[in-house]
Amino acid sequence: MQKNLFPYFSTSRFARLCGTNKRTLFHYDDIGLLPPERTDEKGYRYYTQQQYLLFQIITVLKRMGMQLGEIKRFIEQRDPGRFEALLAEQDLRIGEQIEQLTRMKQLIRTRQSLLREAQDILPEQFELPFFEQLPQAFLIRSEPVDSDEHDRFTRILYEHLSYCEQHRFQEGFPFGAMISRESLEMNNFKKYAYFFTQIHHPADDPHLFCRPAGTYACLYLRGDYREPQPAYQRLLQFFRENHLTMGDYSYKEGIIDETAQQCPDRLITKIL
Repeated sequence: MQKNLFPYFSTSRFARLCGTNKRTLFHYDDIGLLPPERTDEKGYRYYTQQQYLLFQIITVLKRMGMQLGEIKRFIEQRDPGRFEALLAEQDLRIGEQIEQLTRMKQLIRTRQSLLREAQDILPEQFELPFFEQLPQAFLIRSEPVDSDEHDRFTRILYEHLSYCEQHRFQEGFPFGAMISRESLEMNNFKKYAYFFTQIHHPADDPHLFCRPAGTYACLYLRGDYREPQPAYQRLLQFFRENHLTMGDYSYKEGIIDETAQQCPDRLITKIL
């Protein structure tokens, strides 16, 4: 007569099936989380296919950050209602983690793109302005700065960075600054009109500003981005010599910032 209606797995086979090791199964047995279905007279442990499914649930809950004691209490008291509530909670948590990982992946790709741009810069592009066709860009702007006064400058920058962090607008672009045409014409290159943080897609946000697509006169700046006078003077001279008309704003944006380069003399900023 057939002894068992369902197959039993030895500890070794069950460990391989679950993608774990015998040490983990012994530990789960010791704490009463997943004891074997039966133990024979020689002390050999045996598990069932139902316990394989239970092990999968334990693994998922553990990966979600639940402690083994919490998992044990759930298993001991589980019923469909509690299981449904637990799944809903974990589904929400997984969704948040996926969103966070997606943002991290976007940040990494943005930084990779900026590094590739830096690698493609020609030596003369640090000295001579050049034209570049740029697509529309989506910027989250700060409140107006319109000042080179240190305290106001610092407060607005802090509030802007905090706002972008709270609203999840940090996608890997270093923050930038806008300078008005009037400030440039007065050679006031440190009087910012706005700070901004670029994002990849338009957002339903009152601070969204769209930089129009078009042909821009550009120049790269190597070194301290807080000392842009020589670069801006070359750009202004380029405009005068070629009878060009400036737009409402100039944009100063980081390409290689302090997160990628330790040496201040090797930072790279793009001015357009």
